[in-house]
Amino acid sequence: MGRLRHSGGVKNYGSSGFSLIEMVITLIIISIVAGVGTVSISNSFNAYLTARAIEPLAGSARVVLERLRKELRNAESCTGISQPGGNGTLQFTNDQGRVILVNQGVAATNAIYMTFNGDGVEWLLASNVEANSVQFQVSPCTGVLTPGLVTIAFTMTATTTDGSVLRLPFRTAVYVRSTSP
Repeated sequence: MGRLRHSGGVKNYGSSGFSLIEMVITLIIISIVAGVGTVSISNSFNAYLTARAIEPLAGSARVVLERLRKELRNAESCTGISQPGGNGTLQFTNDQGRVILVNQGVAATNAIYMTFNGDGVEWLLASNVEANSVQFQVSPCTGVLTPGLVTIAFTMTATTTDGSVLRLPFRTAVYVRSTSP
């Protein structure tokens, strides 16, 4: 049998495998891509958590604003709108003769209430309302047929899972027609 002979020459290993510099550059590029991906995913997750905290507040605020718009559109006249407790309260009579009081509650709590005919029962419209943030601005009604503008504004708050507090302002305006003879 024959023997395999080795020529004794130096083999060229440079054509296969990676050098140390190529390996380090590859690891740096992978680290950069992973870092950018992590930041992107983290930002998306934080945006999701923020939207999740805001969504119930926005829905609750829409309900309050729609209810107040409906009641104010049915107000007997713009001259009957008053603010008996200051800027945070609004009182008016609707077209059915029912006296409606909207306020932030006794001692400026974190909610908006509506009371009918002074019966003392406060109907909760919204909670998570920032204390002393409810404002009603009533434009002066000078004549019987002069419509008035009522501006409603309040701020709602939410706490996210990381403990930060979000403050969301809501605002609308309603033209109150004057139906008094």
